[in-house]
Order: sequence, then C-alpha cells, then structure tokens
Amino acid sequence: MPNPLSSFVKSFQQQQGQRRRKQQHRKAERERSRRQDEVLRDAAGQKAARQRAQFFQGLRRDAAARQAALADALRWETAQSRVRRFGAGPGRPAVRRFASRFVFGLAAVSVLANVVLFMRWSPSRTLLTVGKHPVSKRDYEAKLDAAAGKAVLNRMVVAELIRQAAARAGVTPTAADVDARIALLRRQGALPPQPPADLRETVEQTVALENLRMQGISVSDADIAAEYAKYPEKFRLPSQMSATLVVAAGPDKAAQAAHLLGTGVTPSAIAAVPGLQVDGINGFALPAGALSPELRRTILGLHDGEIRTFRSRGSGAALVARANSHTTGFLPPLPQVRDLVVREIRLQKAPTAPAELLTLYAANKPVFDMTNYQPFLGDLDAAATHLPPAAPAAASKTASLPSP
Repeated sequence: MPNPLSSFVKSFQQQQGQRRRKQQHRKAERERSRRQDEVLRDAAGQKAARQRAQFFQGLRRDAAARQAALADALRWETAQSRVRRFGAGPGRPAVRRFASRFVFGLAAVSVLANVVLFMRWSPSRTLLTVGKHPVSKRDYEAKLDAAAGKAVLNRMVVAELIRQAAARAGVTPTAADVDARIALLRRQGALPPQPPADLRETVEQTVALENLRMQGISVSDADIAAEYAKYPEKFRLPSQMSATLVVAAGPDKAAQAAHLLGTGVTPSAIAAVPGLQVDGINGFALPAGALSPELRRTILGLHDGEIRTFRSRGSGAALVARANSHTTGFLPPLPQVRDLVVREIRLQKAPTAPAELLTLYAANKPVFDMTNYQPFLGDLDAAATHLPPAAPAAASKTASLPSP
C-alpha cells in the first residue's frame, strides 16, 4: 500500500516544477518582448537619425547653392572677357553662328518696325493726295494750329487757371451746384448747344469763376430786401410744363408712339419698344439745343393731354410730344430765394469775369516749353499788362496760386 505522505510530496514537487517552468516561460517571454521593443526603438531611432541627416544635408546643399548664386551675382566680368571666352571649346562655332544670326535678325526686325512707325506716324507722311499734289500730316497740323490752335489753347489755359484758383480758395462747385445751374438753364431755355460732357465742363467753370469773383463781398439784409423788391422778375419761377418726348425712327414708329401715349402706356414701356426712345429714360437725352425756340414755344402751348407729332424733313425721324401738366409761374417768398438774391447782389458788386480772368492770368502766367506756341497767348499777355489800378490789389490775393 502506497505511503500517503510520499504521494503528497511527489505531487507537491510536480506542482512546484510546473510553477517554476511557467515562471521561466513568462520570464523568457518578457525578455523576448523587451528585446523586440529595443530592436523597434533602435530601428525608429536609426530612421529618425537618417531623416535628420537627410534634412541637414538638404540644408547644406541649399546653403551651398545660395552661396554659389551670391558668388555669381557678385562676380563681375567685362564684356570683352566674355567675348573672348565665347566660342572657346568644341562645338562653339555653331553657337557663335546662331548668336550672330539672332542679333542680325533682331536688328532687322527693329529697323523694319522703325520704318513702319515712321510711315504710319511721321508728320512727313502723306495724309492725302489732291490730283498730283500730296498733303502731308505736318501741313494739315500746321493749318489746324493756325485756324483753331489759338482758341483751343486759350480755353485750356483759362479752364486750368479757374480750376487751380477755385481749388486753392476752396470754392470749387460741387456736382449738386452744377446740376442746379444746368436745371436753371434748362428751365430758362438757355442751354448752349453742346454735348453733355462739354456742357457740364462749361457750367462748372462758369460757377467756379463766379465763386472766385464773389470772394470777400458782404451783403446786408437791407440790400437783400431792396434787391428782391426792385427786381422781382429776376427771381420769379417761370411757367413750367411736364411733357413726355418720344423720338421715333420713322413715320410708322411715330404713329405707334402717338397711339401708346394716347392709351396711357408708361414712358418706360414705350422706351422698351424698338425704334422709340424717350427723353430721360434709359440714359437717353435730347441734345442741348435740339429743340429750336419756335418748337419749344409750340410744345409749351399744348394743352394737358394733347399729343402732337413733329416730323423731320431730312432724316425721316419724328418727335412725338404729349403735354402732361402745366404749372403757372409765381414769385417765391424771399426766404426761399434768399441765396439767389445774395448771389445776384454779390455778382453785381464783384469784378467782371474778364477782369477776374486777367487777374488770375497775371498772377499765374504759363511757362512754355515749346515757345512756338507762345504767340497764341499774346492777347492775354497784352491785356494783363494793362490791368486797371484796382486789379493789382486783387492780384496780390492770388499771387500764391501754383503755376499751371
């Protein structure tokens, strides 16, 4: 019969052996895992080291390239040394031939371009031929200068003098001032026959010159009341009329416009019809002075709602007018027209427009770079030397204006 104690000891020894083998196995696994981690860390460190080395190597290459570029930029060689060096070595004769052909070709193109420019823009170029007689561009420009150059140059000088003086004095008219003056001229039927841009420039110069003339002139309340009472017609608003004006391309379109106006179609809808243009719609405006005084009076005589067609003899176009409403003229109360009365009195006391212009010219005479045009301003020079005694005092206030 087996001994129980020996069986227990033997079983215990077997368990202890199994436990030791498991511990050794776990220890071996931990050691293997540790070595594997070390191998991975070493590989990552080597990879990072290689990346750092590549990065610094790239930096060194960039620095070397910049240093070489700087050295090339700072290196100076004469054109003679470059020419001597050019063509040395095998295969360079072909390069020389190419370079010489390129240079000669470029020179030929340049000469040809100069010839074309000379023939196209030279003043000696023939502008036209009458029979067998050629007229050059220079001849035409000389005649043009002689015929209109003086008037054009005088207008340009006067406009620049007024612009600079008004800007310096702070009396340049605003866009609203110019619009108000144009509206006043339109109500009075006194718009000059000019294109819109030229008309606006002319009105702006006129208002600016008036502002310069009125500087330093004061008006009392008694003067204002006396002027308003003595000359009420100056400030009376004229009778006005609201009308729709349609320009038709032909007789058929004129009949269509008259029909549309009679049925009460809006002006915007009429302007959308091909061949019809409505004054004041879509940017269309009748040119200043297009309506003669007789035609204007006839349109003003239309009754409310009356439609009438005025045909053009030459072009076949027609003007269709419809009277919308009339407003009788009246004299506004003094507070409403006080500014107009003050301006009128100040302009009456101010120097005349020619005297003010001569004062500005005497203080800011132009300096000619092309002296052959200097005689064009001879009249202004002569008039400026004979200013009245009161003019020098006025000239002193503008002596600081800049030269144009």
